[in-house]
Amino acid sequence: MARHPAVFNGFKLVLKNGKAVTFDDGLDSVMALMLSGHTNHGKSGTMLERDVHQDYVAYLLQQFQPALLTSGLIALNGLNGTAATLAHDIAHGFKLPVEWVRRLPGPIPDCGADPSQPLLIAEMTHFMQSGKFALGVAWDGDCDRCVFFDGSGKLVPTYYVVGILAEHYLKAYPGAAIVYDSKLCMNTLDIIQRLKGKAIRSETGHAFMKQHMRKNQAVYGGELSSHHYFGAFNGCDSGMIAWLKMIQILAETDQTLAEIVEQARANVCSTTELNLTLGDTKAALEHILNCYGRQALGVDFFDGLSFEMPGHWRFTLRPSKTEPLVRLNLEARGNADELINEGVKLLAELSHFQTPGSDWPVTPVIQ
Repeated sequence: MARHPAVFNGFKLVLKNGKAVTFDDGLDSVMALMLSGHTNHGKSGTMLERDVHQDYVAYLLQQFQPALLTSGLIALNGLNGTAATLAHDIAHGFKLPVEWVRRLPGPIPDCGADPSQPLLIAEMTHFMQSGKFALGVAWDGDCDRCVFFDGSGKLVPTYYVVGILAEHYLKAYPGAAIVYDSKLCMNTLDIIQRLKGKAIRSETGHAFMKQHMRKNQAVYGGELSSHHYFGAFNGCDSGMIAWLKMIQILAETDQTLAEIVEQARANVCSTTELNLTLGDTKAALEHILNCYGRQALGVDFFDGLSFEMPGHWRFTLRPSKTEPLVRLNLEARGNADELINEGVKLLAELSHFQTPGSDWPVTPVIQ
């Protein structure tokens, strides 16, 4: 049910209390056994099969006070995956008014169960514009990723959702740690600094995020991929907790989701993430380092390349850990037009390393 094509797919290994298995604590040994052709013939073990659906729903219902979850009509989109099996029972338990898009399990959309796919965004927007909704929520196939739409049906960039959730948790837990995705981080860091929280940056990926959540006893962590991690949930990600938290936040304010996001966007603008196919990734990154390194106010090699540039803008280049792509993000405290102009120049430099025949963006888009 994951969003990646089969050739790039895999599975996660998680131990008790949400501890992820990584190469630092055992995954390398598992890989070595697999590569050696190891079998477990002659040894016995036990397997326990248990339906925890009702336990999980009951747990979620206990985490929120029904009086705090008041909302207008909510559009829910399960993308024909597993979300409906949970969200339906949760909505019923809290008496939330909802209407569904793609509720029934299967068949998964041809473009995959990824709520950030343009065709699926357009479908959700069209559905919401046909009625009066306060909020829209969509999940991926295994419902650990969660995206939001404002009342008009416009997709809310996950970057600003991370900021909204971080602010909520820091107001409830002053001085707490927040784990953040450093591909885009100006808005998140502004919020953490203003509320005197502890900022913990993380590499992209669930294993890294969970590790930082546990190590720092963080109350919340957010990735641009729309994974949201919660300290009260053993530091794990949950698309169900995320949408209930958003309902609670909106119930506590007199602003709409669109108004909250517009205020954040006025302080920090950013582009949508660009996925680039490069023939020689190493050479491309070295070229950008040579072009921008000297004029940069700072260069960081944490989980890829990050450049802090004069004029209050920055960009990051990160090779994907799951697909043969390099992800480019840009953000700025300032004029969006200037950020686009800088992005055009950057893409022109990277185009020298473009994989022949691949689609290539010429101009970045402000989100």
